[in-house]
Amino acid sequence: MSDLSIEALDSDERPRRVVVVVRGAVDGRNVPTFADRLDTLHRAGMKHLVIDMAGVTMLCSAALGYLVNLADSLGEVGGEITIACITPKVKEVFDLIGLCSFFTFQDTRDGAPDP
Repeated sequence: MSDLSIEALDSDERPRRVVVVVRGAVDGRNVPTFADRLDTLHRAGMKHLVIDMAGVTMLCSAALGYLVNLADSLGEVGGEITIACITPKVKEVFDLIGLCSFFTFQDTRDGAPDP
């Protein structure tokens, strides 16, 4: 089983926005954990998710599909997902599947747009 760490960093200065720091491989075995954690934040009223992927070593297609669905749900309430600090290896997965125009990418967490 691969190790996966997901940490949410709330921001008092930016309400309804949360930075989610993901570390490890997001694979078929732990996509349910990944999805559950992000769904919990969405249900708690977070509309703007900044997902810090600096520590992500692998992202499977099921995780990508989940992110697309979540982005659609957030978009319905005026929210969005910003991918921050992504490594070239993981960014290539987004490129290959054609999702680079679907998400906003930023070099830093702080570069993500305000709600």
